[in-house]
Amino acid sequence: MTKKQEQANREQLHRLLDVVLDVNGFEARSKEETGEKPTVFIDISGHVARCLVRVHKTGWAKGEVDDLGSEFYFDEPMKINELINRLEKLKG
Repeated sequence: MTKKQEQANREQLHRLLDVVLDVNGFEARSKEETGEKPTVFIDISGHVARCLVRVHKTGWAKGEVDDLGSEFYFDEPMKINELINRLEKLKG
């Protein structure tokens, strides 16, 4: 991977994290506390360059299955862009 591509991938991951923070904010998120506000989980595994994003469109509650799950590797820009576009629609 070239330095230029690595920098582009890094910028996309930063954009993704920004959108997740825009959706969730910094408050605790569960249906019990925030009603049906969307909740996004993001797990980054830097040691294998993988990211897992799970979305609960109408809020998170224990035991509920996510509405959208997306797993990708850092070098898959099309998947990252598609996910960012989906999450942008959830921002309130």
